[in-house]
Amino acid sequence: MTSFLRKILLGLGFAALGLFAFHSVHAQVVNDYYYTDPYYGNSYGYNYSYNNGYDQSAYVAQLLQIIQQLEAQIQSLSTQGYNPYGTSYNPYYYGTTGGYNYYPVYEYEDDYYSSGSRPRVETKSARDVDEDSAELRGDVDMNDYRNGVVFFVYGQDESMIEDVEGDYDTYDDVRDDEEDDDFEVVRVDNDLDGDDSYNEDVRNLEDNKDYYFVICVEYEYNNNDERLECGDVEDFETDDNGSNNDEPDASTHSATNIDDDRATLRGEVDMNDFDNGRVFFVYGEDENDVEDVEHEDSYNDIDEHGDDLQKDTVDTDLDGSASYSYNALGLDSDTRHYFRICVEYDDDGDDAMVCGDVEDFETDN
Repeated sequence: MTSFLRKILLGLGFAALGLFAFHSVHAQVVNDYYYTDPYYGNSYGYNYSYNNGYDQSAYVAQLLQIIQQLEAQIQSLSTQGYNPYGTSYNPYYYGTTGGYNYYPVYEYEDDYYSSGSRPRVETKSARDVDEDSAELRGDVDMNDYRNGVVFFVYGQDESMIEDVEGDYDTYDDVRDDEEDDDFEVVRVDNDLDGDDSYNEDVRNLEDNKDYYFVICVEYEYNNNDERLECGDVEDFETDDNGSNNDEPDASTHSATNIDDDRATLRGEVDMNDFDNGRVFFVYGEDENDVEDVEHEDSYNDIDEHGDDLQKDTVDTDLDGSASYSYNALGLDSDTRHYFRICVEYDDDGDDAMVCGDVEDFETDN
């Protein structure tokens, strides 16, 4: 670009010289003589003076002004970068001379120019459908992408389930719109690379109802641009031919007695039609770890992760209902912590677990 402008500058210079050629300039020759000519011994004139209307200095001044303007534009383009046809050149300083290198950075908005294949997502039919539970299934292959967040969306509102991919960009956005029975979300993987198959038991469904579900994955498409890829929507109908046992209820209450290194966690559990419940709290600094506890079937399946996730039992044989408090000690100060109460129980010979909602608090500084 600067080369092009310099050519223009040169052309203007020739044009300015042409002005002198086409304007009449009257001059009077004043003869000065050398008394001794070094070669021929003859006299010759060498000095000119102007005596009429056209002043050559005006044209020179105008030409110099044009040159200065063009040089300023060239300098501006050299420091700011040139942007032809949607590309940009970013200057990087090098050496001790203060020069710049310019490297092209191509940015395209259209999907055609993006590299890599998008994740492949397949929703499979539900299995083990009961009057209040079902097993959701699906496969995800990240193809050329990494760090996928995989989750199921399920509920009785078919329209909301079908519109997940078009209406949302992230798992968090979907979770924020949860509505009991109509639109619920459960995450099954927080960091998928490659491919995997998923099975997830969902409980507390209404009997004799139509449910719709889909498996989705959140991934980073380009430059922190999160997107969702979802499979096809599948459906199932809960039946009312199973047992009428009402599973336990767990409710997490807000924390109290919060200090810089401790807090009292609270909650309650009602075993309803079940007995011998093992009641415990899970807590820690990693919200995802605390949320994902509900994907396990028993207390022993939960792996502790230092400050990120801890677990402590408060009752090993609950029948009926009870309220609980637990003093969590040794917490980090000025830090947000997450917790919930859970209960493990035996459901016809199978381990099962129910957890309350996740609550949070921040320790004092």
